[in-house]
Amino acid sequence: MTATAKGKKVKAACIDGGVRDTHQILEADFPLFYEYRISNGSLGRCLITHYQVPIRIGDGVIKPVDVQLGDIDGVLVVPRDIACGVLIRAEQIRENEKKIFRLGQKGTEHSRHH
Repeated sequence: MTATAKGKKVKAACIDGGVRDTHQILEADFPLFYEYRISNGSLGRCLITHYQVPIRIGDGVIKPVDVQLGDIDGVLVVPRDIACGVLIRAEQIRENEKKIFRLGQKGTEHSRHH
């Protein structure tokens, strides 16, 4: 499935279910986010019927236009209509964290000199 997705120019995937062959996926350099690992394969049981349509994962609905970010800690989906405001607030939080870190560093330096 990973090779097929990459062949179709898919850049990453988020799956509400299980995956297997994790080592091959990692070697394929294909960002894949999933709920769990499982030994069952999808051959004969998986069929792609739609793409670029809204989907439901858990209690949330994800639309193709939403901003989606993923890293080793998980996936974040921000609805497109509030994405600008979320970005501005995230940048403010990041700047505050930098200030707190700098203050912490100064406090550590100060305590070393006494």
